[in-house]
Amino acid sequence: MMKKKLITTTTLSLFALAIMAQTGKYGKTPQDSIKCVEGLSLYKDFVGKDDKTALSYWRVPFSVCPLSSEKMYLDGITIYSSLASKEKDATVQQKLIDTLFMVYDKRIENFGKEGFVRGRKGVDLFKFKPKDLEAAFAELSKSIQLQSNKSEAAVIATYMQISAELEKAGKRTKELVVEDYGLVSEIADFNVANNEKNKDFYTKAQENIDAIAAPYLSCEVLSKSLADKYEANKENLNWLKKSESLLSRKSCTEAQPYFKIAESLYKLEPSAAAAASMAKMYVGQKQYSKANDFFKQAIEQEIDNNKKAEYTLYLAKVALINGQAETAKNYALKAAGLRSGWGEPYLIIGSAYASAAGSCAQNECEKGLIYIAAVEQFAKAKAVDASVAADANKEIAKYSKYYPTNKDCFFHGIQDGSSYKIGCWINETVTVKTQ
Repeated sequence: MMKKKLITTTTLSLFALAIMAQTGKYGKTPQDSIKCVEGLSLYKDFVGKDDKTALSYWRVPFSVCPLSSEKMYLDGITIYSSLASKEKDATVQQKLIDTLFMVYDKRIENFGKEGFVRGRKGVDLFKFKPKDLEAAFAELSKSIQLQSNKSEAAVIATYMQISAELEKAGKRTKELVVEDYGLVSEIADFNVANNEKNKDFYTKAQENIDAIAAPYLSCEVLSKSLADKYEANKENLNWLKKSESLLSRKSCTEAQPYFKIAESLYKLEPSAAAAASMAKMYVGQKQYSKANDFFKQAIEQEIDNNKKAEYTLYLAKVALINGQAETAKNYALKAAGLRSGWGEPYLIIGSAYASAAGSCAQNECEKGLIYIAAVEQFAKAKAVDASVAADANKEIAKYSKYYPTNKDCFFHGIQDGSSYKIGCWINETVTVKTQ
């Protein structure tokens, strides 16, 4: 045992001498370097297994060579967080918590990444000091300001939660909560569309954000809030964009403030997004021909396929409103082709089929078979996109009760379980299912 310890110490000493060339990184003296390397090596074996022992070794490199390793700070945060969570003595726990946040600050001081680290710190502040909402909120606000679309999912979700709690405590206005919602929702949207690795985390974060903000986001509340601010901001492009996005997200495009905001936005910047805003405005005013023109302009100007898909699907919706079921299907298929894994186009196709049951069917049996084709589209929608499952299930329940009767199909020589090709513009082959 003594021999092994001697070899280990000798190895560490030689390593310490080798790294002394990196002045200051591993300590100021050869003795510091030996302590540093030994501590860095030893504490790692105990993290997550025996955090008290890990801490006793970890403190050495943290003190004598704070510039030696960024990973040391991550491990220190893990150790202190674990110990604080388990500690029963309130006084000891508070000391552990205070040291935890000191480690966060030292990490920023020595290794930068301020925006990222402050986000993590803000989340932990909310966890360990839930009564000190303003301190946690300040950290998260600064983090989001620095990180923007790189903000982590946990950061934006916690930010929204604290914003709502501050409002309930009378320390934040409802209008600011609405602004906070717009800010974090844009970040979530960006990452759902562009961050494939962490898409699921941002999707879940957006669900939580929507639930927290729901009491503040009725069209009535939003309309009043934005209408009051419109005159002062009608030439503020950033405000107009955020306000349009917020109203559009909450399906408030028929509200009066939306009309003014859309027009001002298009006047200042006639971009694809602004053209789409004008189109939505005209949909709200039931001026569908003008809406079509602006959606087509938006599609022509847009370079992002996800946005093109969104605008194309709006054309499908407008066509469906106008009773143009075949056109609606064609636009919906185009939209689906522009954006994979999206279920909403198939909801539109299903609705288009259902709306044509009366005009396309040659008899009562075929009418019921068209409803089967519609239900198959709703089933496809939820198969490719779980987020539309609730809407799809509602439509399936609505139309499956209109399946044909055995009597109606037997009369026309159509047997249960057989394949049947529906004509008209639908052109789908379905398996006959009778009631």
